[in-house]
Amino acid sequence: MAIKGKNKSRSRGGAARRRPAAPPRPVTAPAHTLPWYRTMGGQLTIIVVVLAIIGIVMWRVGVASSEASKLEARQDKLREYTGAVSEHVGKVSDTIREMLGAPFNTANPEALADLEASTERWVDTLEATGALIQEVVPPDDLVAANVNLQQSFRIYSSSAKIYALIPGEDRNKKIQDLIDRAAEVREQAGVIMTSALGMLDEARREAEMGASGIDVPAQMTPILPSPAPADDSGTGAGKKDKKNDG
Repeated sequence: MAIKGKNKSRSRGGAARRRPAAPPRPVTAPAHTLPWYRTMGGQLTIIVVVLAIIGIVMWRVGVASSEASKLEARQDKLREYTGAVSEHVGKVSDTIREMLGAPFNTANPEALADLEASTERWVDTLEATGALIQEVVPPDDLVAANVNLQQSFRIYSSSAKIYALIPGEDRNKKIQDLIDRAAEVREQAGVIMTSALGMLDEARREAEMGASGIDVPAQMTPILPSPAPADDSGTGAGKKDKKNDG
């Protein structure tokens, strides 16, 4: 027979053995993190980057300034050299144009005879001006061009000396051979001078300058050889007139 109150007492004993509920956990505020650019490492990184940018900008400005100075110096040298070349080529332009207008056959004996006076003047002009061009100091990269220019003056002079042989010949075959040879040498000189002036223009373009503007005599309109100038004795007779008077 069950004893009243026993189960009730046991039930109460089991309840008494229950663990007390844990106290509520304290609520902690989330940790506050600084943006990277406000941290010590971030600020050091920014400083390094800014200094690097400033350094690069200053370097580029220095390089640009140096390059501008070099370009200006280069242009000054080219202007000086161009001026000298223009002056000397200009001195022989009419001479070369007269050589282009020299007789090309034996059809005009009088024109052939006139070469005696003209050729002496041609040779004098070409050799005197050629000596002056040798004294010109070109920029380093135009030394070859200056050598070619000097060579063209010498070859033009050689052509003039061949023309000078024509009045002394009386055989048409020989005269024609001399005419052809003189013209061939003259053309060779023109090619070399044209090349030299082309090299000058190319150098000017590379230096951000315009063309030299020097006219190439070989590409100009030929003119007839002019008579020899009168001498200083007051007689008004040049070499050609003296020959005719004889």
